[in-house]
Amino acid sequence: MRYHHIRELITDKKLEVWKVDTNVNIVDSLMKPLPNHRFRVLRRQMELHQAKEHKGVESNVAARESEIERAEMAKSKESNKRKVEKAIRFENA
Repeated sequence: MRYHHIRELITDKKLEVWKVDTNVNIVDSLMKPLPNHRFRVLRRQMELHQAKEHKGVESNVAARESEIERAEMAKSKESNKRKVEKAIRFENA
């Protein structure tokens, strides 16, 4: 019955259904598991923040997120360094 009601709304042009690409769909973080970085980006876009349990928790969360971001950047730099080294070895071979 609900399906038909929604179908009627679409037919009557009272409701419009759009496809939203997963790269811009901020609700993805509520619908499926995501990598940490993607989840944090979407959480910021929704303007959601962790609740304060007691004094200092917010700064601990921010510090932990910064620590994770630094680790991800270091990992990315190391990966890029390996790719460059591999390309140089390939070029010299």
